[in-house]
Amino acid sequence: MIAYNKVPEDIPSFFDFSNNKKIINWMASSNKNTCWTIHANPLYSNKNKSSIQNEMLKEVNKVLSPSKDSDFYQVIYNELHIWKYAKVKNIAKGNQIDPIAIAGDFMEGPRVESAFISGEKAADLIFNRLKA
Repeated sequence: MIAYNKVPEDIPSFFDFSNNKKIINWMASSNKNTCWTIHANPLYSNKNKSSIQNEMLKEVNKVLSPSKDSDFYQVIYNELHIWKYAKVKNIAKGNQIDPIAIAGDFMEGPRVESAFISGEKAADLIFNRLKA
């Protein structure tokens, strides 16, 4: 995650870089376009997961640098989280176990949307049990 002091006009609010071989795979901004969530390329992540996090942050910031004018755009916040199992390869199969409702991307697929869909299904299960 990275945040700037001003809205960088030369960074799109959403961009899918998945077809290139660079560090960044996907990114999207907050509603004010000052804060971005960035997903690194899986190959880069796996290769560098044991690296020093500050070094990885520097590399990502270098690639994302919105302007040559460092006085105009300043990074005011950045944080790196390494999610080792971000790309689910084996989706969980089978139904929910009564009386437990389970949710997570591992239930539907390797994307954040999968976690949301799984959460909706778990919520439906709970609401249906409450109606019964």
